[in-house]
Amino acid sequence: MVTHTIAARGVRDQRVIQAMRRAPRHELVPEELRRHSYEDRPLPIGWDQTISQPYIVA
Repeated sequence: MVTHTIAARGVRDQRVIQAMRRAPRHELVPEELRRHSYEDRPLPIGWDQTISQPYIVA
């Protein structure tokens, strides 16, 4: 995900890239959405909140 959605869009700071590789995004979304965890899109996390898409976070 990091190579195709973050680095490919011009993020070059290795600290950001490494942080995104280490972040367990799948642990932050409901189980039924985990298959979508590493797609470049926001996902609902409950309580009318979303986790931002990875590129925006990077």
